[in-house]
Amino acid sequence: MAVRLDFKGPRSASTQLRPGQRLPGVKNYYYSGGRERTRVPTFAEVFYDDLYDGVDLRVYEGGDLIEYDFLVSPGADVGSIVVECAGIKHIALAPDGSLEMHTEAGVIKQTPPSSWTQDADGSKLPVASGYCILTPTSYGLWVEGWDGTESLVIDPAVVFDTLLWSTYLGGGPDTNQPPVETGYDIANDVVVAQYGTASGQITVVGETDSVDFHVTPGLAGNPPGGGFLDAFVTRLNSSGTSLIYSTYIGTGCGERATAVDLAWDPNDSSKNPTWAVVTGNKFNGAGCASTLPTQGAWDACTKATPGSMDAFVLMLDVSGVLQYYTYLGGEGNDFGDDIKVSPLTGEGAEIEVYVCGWTTDGFGTPACATQDYPATPTAFTTTYQGGQTDGFVTKLRLALNRGPLATDMIYSSFLGGTGEDRAIGLAVDSENGHCVVTGYTTSVNFPTRAPTGFSVYSATRSGLIDAFVSRFDTAASGLASLPASTYLGGTSGANIQEVGSDLVIHGSYNPDPANPGDQVVTVVGTTDTTDFPTTAQAQQGTYGGGSADAFVTRLDQTFSSLVWSTYLGGDDEDRGNAICVVPSLLVGASNRKVTICGATSSSNFPTKPTSGANQAYDQTWNGGIDVFVSRFGANGGLARSTYVGGEFTDCALGISPDGERDVVVCGYTTTTESASPPFPITAGVVQTTYAGGPTDAFVLKLRANMTPFGQ
Repeated sequence: MAVRLDFKGPRSASTQLRPGQRLPGVKNYYYSGGRERTRVPTFAEVFYDDLYDGVDLRVYEGGDLIEYDFLVSPGADVGSIVVECAGIKHIALAPDGSLEMHTEAGVIKQTPPSSWTQDADGSKLPVASGYCILTPTSYGLWVEGWDGTESLVIDPAVVFDTLLWSTYLGGGPDTNQPPVETGYDIANDVVVAQYGTASGQITVVGETDSVDFHVTPGLAGNPPGGGFLDAFVTRLNSSGTSLIYSTYIGTGCGERATAVDLAWDPNDSSKNPTWAVVTGNKFNGAGCASTLPTQGAWDACTKATPGSMDAFVLMLDVSGVLQYYTYLGGEGNDFGDDIKVSPLTGEGAEIEVYVCGWTTDGFGTPACATQDYPATPTAFTTTYQGGQTDGFVTKLRLALNRGPLATDMIYSSFLGGTGEDRAIGLAVDSENGHCVVTGYTTSVNFPTRAPTGFSVYSATRSGLIDAFVSRFDTAASGLASLPASTYLGGTSGANIQEVGSDLVIHGSYNPDPANPGDQVVTVVGTTDTTDFPTTAQAQQGTYGGGSADAFVTRLDQTFSSLVWSTYLGGDDEDRGNAICVVPSLLVGASNRKVTICGATSSSNFPTKPTSGANQAYDQTWNGGIDVFVSRFGANGGLARSTYVGGEFTDCALGISPDGERDVVVCGYTTTTESASPPFPITAGVVQTTYAGGPTDAFVLKLRANMTPFGQ
């Protein structure tokens, strides 16, 4: 859904668009067919000079919102301003003078405009003003007490308060299988389609042992599951009121879906992102189903010994039917933790799929008899480095139009030292085929590198467990395929450990010191060290206390220095689990804000704003463990932050942007609708009551200024 403001009425014939404050950084745009626009400058504000005779329009970023002001010159006519609202059903005036735009998804509210002139010393002198409805979809403005001899500013304030929803997603326990408690449902990841016919649709993946989890009709052809745990893939409409599809994925032995991204339907020439691409892990054992559609797969058979597990990559089409499944793994344990899709712009319907995770296997070849995780000859390292686990990074190319789907392994490498190493979060730079991973390591010899002319930020392990950030160039070979890698951690604390959970990339990569790119990498995770590296301008420079704090760290493109870094937490346990970038038309690449989510048991977790029209949705800890959602500004300052939760345990595990202002969050809860306080569930959604069992999954949508549910 999109709402557009069009300026009608007696427009000036001399309107000019003028940029305002220039921001650092540029944007690059790449389109199908080889078209591109590169190094496009970005600005904090733009002006429409003389939009109406004597009236300019200023559009700018105000805190977390795109705002607009009318700048009225002396003698100009405020009555000439006419704003047409496209994409809505109708507008209405609320009793408090706010303007309500009623849409298919809810209500967008503009509070009464703030209007003023200025005296000689620059102080604002308030002027009474308000909205007047002209037609069912257009409005104008009135002012009272302005004599027309001074310049006037009219500032409408947008408050997003009912375009949001929250739903449970789960099933109940199987009463025929006591004493084993079933009804366990967890949503691990979520992705929202950003464009095309599926725009706004929400795909959630996770795990369930509920016998009555949501399954839509017509998906009986998918593996029926029946093991102690099944993966699930569920797609909801943008308002959370109906299922587009929902299905188990199982073979009778146990599956978990850990991450999801979107690819296009090979039969759709417009390449709308409608197919779900999922990774996770499958347990191996006697009696597992063998009805998986593995034609064209990289590896059509499991090699895991009984009791072990393989990673997998699968694809569901637009209707939720399983179209592709490949194993990734060897004889031991192999776990797929994150997945990203990068569309190719060349001929043919091909996508590139990047997967990261961890393995206990050594090097091998893709045959059913092998005992080892597959690595390519071009890998940074083709051999298992020892210890309990190694991380892995694998890149597959799927030819969607070779029916059945065909797979080529483009790049696959181990990542680690002689300790325990796990790659947990992954981000892709589709401009150059790079991917960046984060996770944790206990290895003192974890590989660290920096581009020529730069130094590694941290070349030695600081604590017992450190986070790491590593960049892979999957088009290169050997050492060159790992151009940058660093430890990230502190030296003092209860357990002296950090875990990197997730990360995002924004900006253009170029390590040439003579012409550097503006790319930055922002990592979220958890630390218990009291001297984790922070920067002076960041939100929280000291450890909040308790057993753990979340951290958010932004690194430059070479991983040689911190752009900013901060703790986030209170006096109990706080864990940062996932991160996303909410795009803005007015924000430069290196200044884009990031939104993170996680879980907190701190009663003094930082919330913001604490007052005003756009104050945080929930500023009070609800008990047990609460979800938190927090947004950071360009320099690591906290722009927005809120609790979400109820009386018991509520944990956020995944987050995705939805358009330019919303975020969708998923996770799990043990808080029912009858708890005190209850988990916040809105009317009309897919599931309004807790289904029973240990946990239910949840999915909720927040406006990025953290004011959901009509507050």
